[in-house]
Amino acid sequence: MSRSAVVLQVVVALALAGCGDDAPGGLIGTGKTVTETIGASGGMVSLPGLDLVIPAGALPARVPISITSTKMTAPEGYTAASPVYQLGPDGLTFAVPVAVRIALVDQVEHPTVLWSKASASGFDDVGGTVETGVITASNTHFSQVFAAAAPPKLQSASAVVDFGTIGVATTSQGSMVTVTNTGGETTGPVTVGLSGTDAAMFHVASTTCASVALAAGEACIVNLTFTPASSGIKGASLDIAAAPGGTVTVALTGMGAPDLTLSPQAFDFGQVPSGGMSSTGDFIVTNTSPTASGLLAVVIEGADAGEFTITAGTCAGASVAAGGTCTVSVKFNPSTTGSKTATVTVTGNPGGVVHGALVGVGG
Repeated sequence: MSRSAVVLQVVVALALAGCGDDAPGGLIGTGKTVTETIGASGGMVSLPGLDLVIPAGALPARVPISITSTKMTAPEGYTAASPVYQLGPDGLTFAVPVAVRIALVDQVEHPTVLWSKASASGFDDVGGTVETGVITASNTHFSQVFAAAAPPKLQSASAVVDFGTIGVATTSQGSMVTVTNTGGETTGPVTVGLSGTDAAMFHVASTTCASVALAAGEACIVNLTFTPASSGIKGASLDIAAAPGGTVTVALTGMGAPDLTLSPQAFDFGQVPSGGMSSTGDFIVTNTSPTASGLLAVVIEGADAGEFTITAGTCAGASVAAGGTCTVSVKFNPSTTGSKTATVTVTGNPGGVVHGALVGVGG
């Protein structure tokens, strides 16, 4: 007989020895208790169905440690894979984590270990590693512990969906979000919703998630689109929830393309004597929106902003009608020699922000 077959037989015998014969599925314990006194050097306490390993340094002094295979049933909502074990003294804490190895009596999807802080408290899902019919997990406190199918848990493959820059009133291509039940139990009916300041600009184009209960390992899809109503950065959240199953939130972001355009995008004034003044460079601002822009602000920014001057124009403080234009006139007046650069920026709300590069050389 192979070594793996022997190990499997031993695991099965260990599991069955720890369970009462009168329990459906063998998941009610025997009521048996074992006690060992463990000190600062650590040690192990074993009961058929469970090994408790206490490492050195976990306890400051000798303490009687007990394990009871209880006749309790698992709490409502859990599909148990082992009896419920009582670890004592109740509420004991450890300086470093202790480990339990629990034989899995029943095979369940995605087994995990549920561990309570004290017998009167609820259970925490502490996970675990499964190997040859045994799940191993660790914690720093007592008292009750058992193995079960992991509770249902929704999880998204995407934390953020970025639609990039999309023209105002233009609908993006679809972006897909996949949500999976990574637990071992079936979720409640799934709900899908959008929330946030710009939620109305994001849309659920289609979904296989709504009102569906996802079995363990099952996934569903939400297909989203973005239609910016105005220029600028937009954000919202996709909220997918189930009870049980929890809530998954995916951040949605996108940029409405500016309604304003600037031509040319750069102006080179060439070489101008220091202390002199160039000829005028004119920029044309166009409002491509079907509605009027907000009042426009025009500034020159950058390391050499003081070397360029706005001398005239019709944009500053004006609202540009739909399809209309305005001008910004700039001159270069270098105070020193060398290459000079800056940026002319036009901003409207609504309308967005456009930039034009300014370049010249002081002679």
